[in-house]
Amino acid sequence: MRRGVLCLAACGLAAIAPCASAKDYGQFGTTFPIEEVDLLKAISARLHAMAANGELARAQQALKDRTVAGVMRPRPVEGLTPANSARSFTYDP
Repeated sequence: MRRGVLCLAACGLAAIAPCASAKDYGQFGTTFPIEEVDLLKAISARLHAMAANGELARAQQALKDRTVAGVMRPRPVEGLTPANSARSFTYDP
């Protein structure tokens, strides 16, 4: 039943598709130029400014230090508790 309804809807859309047309209604109202700053240019300018005053090198070193600290001492997994007894399992592929 559901397939039939979907098929009927698809056939209906396919039948009216050639009749659809686009019209240009012209321009209504005033248009304004885009005044937002280009995001890629803003990011690039900020990176160049950070590189010029040494802030970029400090930020990179801080990221490196945090990454090394996280690898050397990772956060504990929530819900994981120490084992109470030794167990082993065999695997038979």
